[in-house]
Amino acid sequence: MKDIYEKLLRLSSKEEITRLLVDLVRIPSHEKEIGGEERVADYLLEFFSKEGVPAEKQYVQPKRPNIIAKLEYSKNSYSIMLSGHTDINPPEGMTIPPFEGIVKNGKVYGRGALDMKGGITAMAYAFILINRCDLKLNGSALFAGVVGEAIGGSEGTKYLINHLPIRVSMGIVGEPTGLNIITAHKGMEWFEIIIHGKAAFGATPELGINAIEKSVDFINMLRKELYPKLRQRSHPLVGSPTLNIGVIEGYGGHKRPNVVPDFCRILIDRRLIPGEDGEHAYKELTDIVNKLSGIDSDFVAEVRRLPEMMNRSPMEIPTNHLVVESIKKSYITVMGREPKIMGGSGFTDASYFVNDAKIPTAVFGPGLYKGPESYAEESIEIDEVLTASIIYALTIYNVLRKE
Repeated sequence: MKDIYEKLLRLSSKEEITRLLVDLVRIPSHEKEIGGEERVADYLLEFFSKEGVPAEKQYVQPKRPNIIAKLEYSKNSYSIMLSGHTDINPPEGMTIPPFEGIVKNGKVYGRGALDMKGGITAMAYAFILINRCDLKLNGSALFAGVVGEAIGGSEGTKYLINHLPIRVSMGIVGEPTGLNIITAHKGMEWFEIIIHGKAAFGATPELGINAIEKSVDFINMLRKELYPKLRQRSHPLVGSPTLNIGVIEGYGGHKRPNVVPDFCRILIDRRLIPGEDGEHAYKELTDIVNKLSGIDSDFVAEVRRLPEMMNRSPMEIPTNHLVVESIKKSYITVMGREPKIMGGSGFTDASYFVNDAKIPTAVFGPGLYKGPESYAEESIEIDEVLTASIIYALTIYNVLRKE
């Protein structure tokens, strides 16, 4: 494989991949920019077409197409898909110009550089490099740039799964992992707890039922009953499940402090480990509500699963699956050492590929999220994007090469 690696190095250009990344970062493709995702698709369509790689737009909604590219060598062998999202987070909170694509100190700066136009760039460029190699391979490779992941709906991936242009044997999602291989990650679900009280004047609070105070009872019961159970569960790669109380709002009447609040709303983010599901997490919360209702007749509440965050299941594939072994082999060729295989706490579209489409999928990509500062001055190292692209190309070769 060393000869293929050396050929890929000769055919690649740091200047070329930098230009691709900068151009993509300069396209605002967040949810508030209508048509932004289509502009990314149009750019990549032209990029692939100039290199002779068949590509097309796959419309999910008006002005919101996935971009699909294919390298087909034969139909009776393995196939591999490289996938990533073309939409990005809005630019709020940035301390640098979001869409100038500034190149500085070996990095490209701008919204989406890390999440995840760096990964999209690396995967698209990998297809170009493999095509330039003019190799005799078996099977097919599919590039899928999908819409709608950053805003949480993953419409592009869900549509793609039902309209795959080829049979896919395995996949890679190019989210930023620091070039570590993620074979399992947590799922997530959001819950809304509505607590009902009874309004009264602030001068006579004893005539009312304070919904905010009842929410404190609920939270204390969570901490006493549920938190220890979550800590006792563990997965070797992703650790323990978590529960985060992210929003509390309560009020009565005209939202004044002189009124006993008859309403309180709590929003919970629950991270699920492999083996858990949303229905089980829902039951645990309703058990807490029912227990409190049995203790306190004034405690009245209901739990609701938020539809937009349902069925975002944990993901896990065997650490010795062919796609993992192929990435490992490619990584060792390029880096001279073995990659880390690990679990992820965040959610990715790999969950839908693994659980819904039954496509074994690993998460592997350039860059690494290091906290809120990663988005304030979002950037990615150009060398790491190029390295990822070479590894992707070698992985395609490893999966599809003729023995």
